[in-house]
Amino acid sequence: MELALTNNIKPIKSERHHWWPQGVSKRWLNDEGVIYQLFSDGRNDIPQTNTKKFGVIRNAHSIKLADKPTVWDQSFEGIFQFADRAFPDILDWLESLHGRRVDALQEDQEKLDILLECLLSLVVRSPRFRNSIKLTIEHFGATANEKVINLNLRDTFDKFKTSLFGRGKFAVVFSSEQEFIFGDGFYHNFTSSIGVPMEPRIIVPILPNICIFYSCPTSYKTDSRLLTMDMKEDDIDFINQTTMVYSRDYIFYRLQRPEFNEYFSCQQFLEYGAIGDPVINTFAQIFK
Repeated sequence: MELALTNNIKPIKSERHHWWPQGVSKRWLNDEGVIYQLFSDGRNDIPQTNTKKFGVIRNAHSIKLADKPTVWDQSFEGIFQFADRAFPDILDWLESLHGRRVDALQEDQEKLDILLECLLSLVVRSPRFRNSIKLTIEHFGATANEKVINLNLRDTFDKFKTSLFGRGKFAVVFSSEQEFIFGDGFYHNFTSSIGVPMEPRIIVPILPNICIFYSCPTSYKTDSRLLTMDMKEDDIDFINQTTMVYSRDYIFYRLQRPEFNEYFSCQQFLEYGAIGDPVINTFAQIFK
C-alpha cells in the first residue's frame, strides 16, 4: 500500500522544538542576563544569552513519513503547550513555598498534577529520553532514524500522564547558597515509550535554587504528598554530580561552575546501576 500523496498537501514546516522551555530557561539567567554552558568535550564556560536557542532539537516533534508530503504527516508539539504555559505560574508557586512549614501547607492537588505534567514533559522531551528510545529501536534491529524515534515518542507523554496523575509524592528542595545545574539529561528511571517504570523516580533541578524530587513507589502513605526542605551543600553537590552522570553533551549553570567529573567527560548518557543506585537511598530517606 502506497502512502497517499497529493500535490495539494503542503509540507509541515521545519521547526525548532524546545526540550527546555523558555519559560524555565530564562529564569536561569544571572543578573547580567547570561547563563553558562559547559560541554563534555572540554569547551568550557561558554556564555549564552538567547534563551530561544537553549535546549532545541530541530523537528523533534514532527513526523514526516515520506520525502513528499502525505496526509499522515503531523507535528505533536502542541501536546506540550499546556505544560509550557503553566511553567511560569508553577515556578512562582514553588518559590512561594520556601520557608513555609510543611504541616501548614494547604495541599493543592490540581497544582501537584500540573507540576507532574511539567516534570513529565521535561522527561519525554529530553535528549536523554530520545536516546533511550533510539537504543531500544536499535536493540530490536530496526533503523533508529528521526521518523521512527518521533513515532515512538508521539504518544508517550499521554501514557505517562494517564498512569501517574493523582499519584506519587513530591519534595521541593531549596538551596540558599550552592546552585543546582541542569543538563541535556537529568536523573530519572524512565527508559521506554511503552509505559512508566514500576517505581518511577525523577530529580529535576528546575531552578538554580530549587530541585524537585518525585517518587511513586508501589505503596506509600497518602496523608502528605508534598514536602519542602532545605538541603546541605554536600547533598546539593551530589545532585549536581548526578546530573552530570545523566547528561551527555552539556550542562548549564547560572554562576557557580560545577566540578567537572570523569563520567561527564565520557560523553555518554550514563546511569547508576540497578544495584547500588545511591539515589534510591536518598528517596527512601526523604519519603519515609
